[in-house]
Amino acid sequence: METVDPAVRELRRVIRDLVALATMPAGWVGREPPQIAESVADLLLHTLRAEAVYVCLQPDSRLPTPIESVRSRAYPEFVEQIREMRSHSAATNALLVDSLQESGRPAPLRVAVYPIGIAGEGGFVGVGCGSPTFPTETESLLLSVAANQAAVALQSSRLLEARRQSEQALRDSNKKITQLLESISDGFVAFDHEWRITYVNDRGAEFLQRSREELIGENLWLKYPEIIGTTFEREYRAAVQEGKPHHFEEFYPPLESWFELHLYPGPEGLSVFFRNINDRKKAEAALLKAEKLAITGKLAATIAHEINNPLESVINLLYLARNSAPEGTRTQYYLQTAEQEINRVAHIARQTLGFYRDSTLPVPVHLSDLLEDVLSVYRSRLESRSIQVRQELVARQPVVALKGELHQVFSNLLANAIDAMERGGILRMWTEETNGAATSGVRIVIADTGPGILPQNLPKIFEPFFTTKKAVGTGLGLWVVRQIVENHGGAVEIQSNTAPENHGTAVSVFLPFASAKLPQPQSLATTAPVM
Repeated sequence: METVDPAVRELRRVIRDLVALATMPAGWVGREPPQIAESVADLLLHTLRAEAVYVCLQPDSRLPTPIESVRSRAYPEFVEQIREMRSHSAATNALLVDSLQESGRPAPLRVAVYPIGIAGEGGFVGVGCGSPTFPTETESLLLSVAANQAAVALQSSRLLEARRQSEQALRDSNKKITQLLESISDGFVAFDHEWRITYVNDRGAEFLQRSREELIGENLWLKYPEIIGTTFEREYRAAVQEGKPHHFEEFYPPLESWFELHLYPGPEGLSVFFRNINDRKKAEAALLKAEKLAITGKLAATIAHEINNPLESVINLLYLARNSAPEGTRTQYYLQTAEQEINRVAHIARQTLGFYRDSTLPVPVHLSDLLEDVLSVYRSRLESRSIQVRQELVARQPVVALKGELHQVFSNLLANAIDAMERGGILRMWTEETNGAATSGVRIVIADTGPGILPQNLPKIFEPFFTTKKAVGTGLGLWVVRQIVENHGGAVEIQSNTAPENHGTAVSVFLPFASAKLPQPQSLATTAPVM
C-alpha cells in the first residue's frame, strides 16, 4: 500500500476544494439569493471542515433586511461575534480573524470573516473552526475564493432579476399598448421593413374584412396586389423613404369604401392608423348636392323672372290668334294646344324646377285622358323617329292630384322614353286600377325598347344631377318626378334590361285615388276630361 505524504494529501484536498469552489457558481446561475446563501454555507462547512458558518447576503442595497444562512447550533454566540467583527470594520475589504471563547468550551473558536464583493457591498461570510492554526494560508485562500464566487453568483442573480424586471416591464408596456390599440375606433396595422404585417388590431381586421390570423405575417404587396401602382403604394413608400408622416384619403374599390390613412415610419417599419370615412363622404356629397340645388334654385328663380314677361306676351298673342281663327278648324285646335303648352311652360317657370310649390288645390284627374293629352304634344317627335305607340288606357276612376304636376311627371317620362329610342322602337303605355288594403289607386306604366340602363347606373338614376345624357341632360328630370309622385303619396319604380334581346326600360308609377298628403277637394263630382 502506497504511503502518501500528508503534505501531498493536503495539497490534493486543497486542489479538489478549489475546483469545487471554481465550478460551484455555475450551479448557482438563475438561483435566488436565499438559495445562493444556503449553498455557500453548505460548501464552506464541508470544504473548510468548519464547526460554524454564517453567510449574510445583501443582494440589493435598498433591501432593509439581508438574507442570512447559519450553520452553528453548538455556538450560539457565533453569529453575534461575526456581526460585531463586521460592524467594527464594515468598509474593509480584508480578511478579519478573531477568537471566540464560550463558557463550557475548553478551547476558543477561531473565527474568520471575509467580505463579499467590493468593500463588502454584497455581504460577508464568516467561518468558525476549533483548530488553533485556523485560518491557514490555504484556508484563507479557499475562504476568499468562496466569497468571490458568491459575489459572482449574487451579481448574476441581480442581473437576472433586473432582466426579469425589464422583461416584465416590457410585457406590461406591450400589454398597455395592445389594450390602447384595441380600444381605439381606428384600425391599426404595423409593417416591418420587409412589408410584412406584424400586428393588426381587431378594428383594422374588421375594416379589411379579414381575420387577424389571415393578415399577420403576410406581405402587403402579395396580400393586396391590387394596390400596386395606386396612391396607397406611392404614399406608403414615400413615408418610409422620407422618414416623415404622411396623411391622405383614398377610395379602395375592392371594399367599395373610402379610407382616411395616417402613416408613421419608425425604426421597426411603418405604423398605419386608418378609418372608414364612407359616412363622411356621403355627408360631403349630400352637402355638395344641397349647395348645387340651392344654386339651381336661385338660377331657376332668375330664369322664371326673366322669361315671365315674354311668355305673357306670347300667351296673349296666341289667345288673339285663336279667337281670330274660324270656329272648329284645325288651325284653331293647334292654337288652342299651343296656348295650353305655353301656359304649362309658364307654370313650370313659376315652379322654378320644383322649388316652387303649386298653390292650387288638387282636383280629380282622369289619368288616361291626361296621358292622351301629353302624348298628343309629343306626336311629331314620335313620328320623326318612327316610334310606334301601343297603349291600353283602361283606368277610368280619377285620382285626386295637382294636375299641372302630374302633367310634368308624364311629360318627363315620355321625353326620356323618346330620347332612349333614337333609331325607332315601340312605346307602350297602359293604366290599370288596383284595389287593395294599401294599394287602392291607379298604376301607370311607360315602357320603351331602348338600349336599357346599365346595372351600375340604376341605383343612381333618382339622384339630382346624375344623367347619362352628357350633352343635353340636367340630371333633375327623374329626381323631380319622384319628388312629385311621393308628394302625392305614390311611388315610382324602374326596371331595365340591357341584354341583346328584350332590352328596354319600364317606368311604373303608382298614384293612390286620394292621398293623405294632399288637401281634398270639396266634391268628387263628375269631372271633364283633361285636354
